[in-house]
Amino acid sequence: MTALLLALLIANLASYIILGFYPKFYLGLLLFLLSLLFFVFFQIAKNILRYKNKKQSLLHIIGYLFLFLVVTYLSEIRWSLNPFGMLDAYAMWVGKGRMLALSILDGNPIPLWNSYWRMPNYPIGLPLLHADLSLSFSSLNLFFHTVKIPNYLYLILLFFFIIERSLELKQTKLRWGFLVLTGTFLFHPNFLLVISDLCADFPVSVTLAIATYFLIQREKENANYLLILTISLLINLKSEALLLSGLILVFHFFYSYTEKRITKQFVISAFFLLLVFGIPTWYLFAKGSFLSSDFKSVNQSSAQTNFIVERLLSGNLWILVLKFFIKFYISLTKGISFSLLILVLIWGSFNLRVSVLFFFAAISIYTAIFLLTSLDPQIHLEQAYDRIHFQLYLIPFVIFWKFGKDNEEKISEFLTLIESHTQNIWKRITK
Repeated sequence: MTALLLALLIANLASYIILGFYPKFYLGLLLFLLSLLFFVFFQIAKNILRYKNKKQSLLHIIGYLFLFLVVTYLSEIRWSLNPFGMLDAYAMWVGKGRMLALSILDGNPIPLWNSYWRMPNYPIGLPLLHADLSLSFSSLNLFFHTVKIPNYLYLILLFFFIIERSLELKQTKLRWGFLVLTGTFLFHPNFLLVISDLCADFPVSVTLAIATYFLIQREKENANYLLILTISLLINLKSEALLLSGLILVFHFFYSYTEKRITKQFVISAFFLLLVFGIPTWYLFAKGSFLSSDFKSVNQSSAQTNFIVERLLSGNLWILVLKFFIKFYISLTKGISFSLLILVLIWGSFNLRVSVLFFFAAISIYTAIFLLTSLDPQIHLEQAYDRIHFQLYLIPFVIFWKFGKDNEEKISEFLTLIESHTQNIWKRITK
């Protein structure tokens, strides 16, 4: 998982440098990316071989492989009906990458920032991936197939992330329980649509889940630096993800301060890594506000218009946003996230309770941004609320995994007790 995560981050920076400033060397970039791909495959194969003689591990891997193959099959069905996913996907990610690649092949490369693009200041992590693929496979027929590869890369990243988390559990019953929980989250119909819509929401969802893992596992060796690198990837995916990147940093430094682990060396290293690997996004933001055109009224707000104040004091707007909040977290997702987090709040450690606070803070940010939309609030909420909040969908999943890992023996004993009682009741019934 870590090898693929770092490869995506390195590929993003290399593609930005070459395609943005030295496009005539694009063949060298493709050779570099090919070597990077072989390195990732080698690391994955090496990790898989570690489990070849462990029957239980192989059984669990096969179980997860089946789940993800079903997700892939369902995604392929949607792509067969709509090869470009959502219109937003083509306008803001797929199309930008394709145009950039074709202009380079034509000998007249266009700049990375173009005023005529829809939301030109949006991070270009995904467009750069699409550009690399279009440079490698430029024909239109191949483009219909390669357009799906960025999503598959993040689906593979999620697959190995979940496999590694499952194998960290020692109790067999908990491993199978985690498999069931994984299926419950993955097969939510609306989340399946997010996976296959070719927008940046699914990659953001996966990257946020990994960032949450490193946040709550920061006592592990290198976890703090991997967290910073994960955030660096996150800020290159979508504008609102930058807000959550800042939130993650706030919580990380809070943890570090309370645990007296913060060092000057780490702070300097963290900001250096964020500066270097976040350059593609910082470059675009330097061209203008990171806010999309959906929030242009915020940029134009003045003491005379008082747009922000008026929106924040609008009771009807608050009620409207609250209705969508309840619909998503209670009705659409059946309250599964809140149910799991209530258990964590009651029996979890201080570390996990603070991570729950992080989740609620993220929800608050992603809900509050709709108070400031320049579009009709009703229309904007209908179009984007569910899709954006699915970016946060896997965070409770990761938090509850940690809760299960911390309480493996107690949960296993509880499950054994339930199993024993169930068998006794069944024996009485069948007598």
